[in-house]
Amino acid sequence: MSVATEGVKGCEYKYKVTVLFALLHCNDFNSELYVEKIGSEDITFVDENQNCIEIQIKRERSNIGFTKILEWLSHFQERSSSNNLLLRVKDKKTKCLFVTRSRCSDEALIFLKEFPLIDSNSNNISGQDILKFKNELKGVKFKDTKLDIKRKAFCDELSNKLNKSDIEVLIKNTLIWEQIVEEKVDDEILNCLNKKISIPQSLSEDLYLKLLEIVKKGRDSKKDIIPTLKNLIFKSKINRYTITENFISRKEEVECFEILNNSNLLLLTGISQCGKTELAKKIANDFIDIGYN
Repeated sequence: MSVATEGVKGCEYKYKVTVLFALLHCNDFNSELYVEKIGSEDITFVDENQNCIEIQIKRERSNIGFTKILEWLSHFQERSSSNNLLLRVKDKKTKCLFVTRSRCSDEALIFLKEFPLIDSNSNNISGQDILKFKNELKGVKFKDTKLDIKRKAFCDELSNKLNKSDIEVLIKNTLIWEQIVEEKVDDEILNCLNKKISIPQSLSEDLYLKLLEIVKKGRDSKKDIIPTLKNLIFKSKINRYTITENFISRKEEVECFEILNNSNLLLLTGISQCGKTELAKKIANDFIDIGYN
């Protein structure tokens, strides 16, 4: 396989994973998703509480160990020798997720996260894990350019400064989804569109292609792609409930939505023709819009 071909396929894989992540985790209207944002990784996800996940997409072929993980974590911003992924993940509001086709070796299982979860790891961290982390960070290899020599020095200095608490945060907030091959990504996306979002099978593949185009445009614009993704999905749904044109919004709608979201049970009472049915339809449509059936 040529380098050019592999590069194109690598980009397509990255865009597909971006679509999948958006379908799985961008249900909240206040979340944001960026593709190749300047100073960040392949995907940047910001939730409603301003917690951030930096996502790297890796078409790795060999098993992943500590050495490879520290190499990925040592990725620097373009032309920078003082701001790498490690430094950002050290912040407790930032996590890093690596999505890869290959498998983790036994020594890297501490980073493994079950797909599609994105919460921090809860694995026990031993003193040996902490020592290995520091040693592997010092062993990360760089080229002999002036910039890379500075980067190497930065990583060595950072390794000396990191304490036990810092490394525990770094390990807990470094996540890996393993064996996410192209076929799995395709299947999961079509499954999400059909079963989670209620897009008919006959329309799912065409919508999938359109979502990929939105991701590519987002890469060029550097803007949050969630509003555009949601708008396209909204237009493709067929099971929204038709509401009478005389429907009047009520201030209680938000409270009803929150009650149903928290307890999965909502009882609407009132006299005949007061609008219970239309309100129920409106609330149901709101849930459909955020990906619930």
